[in-house]
Amino acid sequence: NRLLEIEPNDLDTYFELVDLYMQEKNIDNAIDIANRSLNIFPNNSKNKETQAMNNDFTNNNQENEENKASS
Repeated sequence: NRLLEIEPNDLDTYFELVDLYMQEKNIDNAIDIANRSLNIFPNNSKNKETQAMNNDFTNNNQENEENKASS
């Protein structure tokens, strides 16, 4: 998140962080950064993709948590 302190108004920085967190399988942080970008850049066309991706991540994460709980 240090990158966001340096470039808080650069949408590409948010996307880069989401990609990084996804590579690390850190879904919670990826979702958090995606949500932050949606709040800061709500009308940006790139964020339509982010919203769809975020919904997919959230749904998959919830399913994984439910599967862990039922195991």
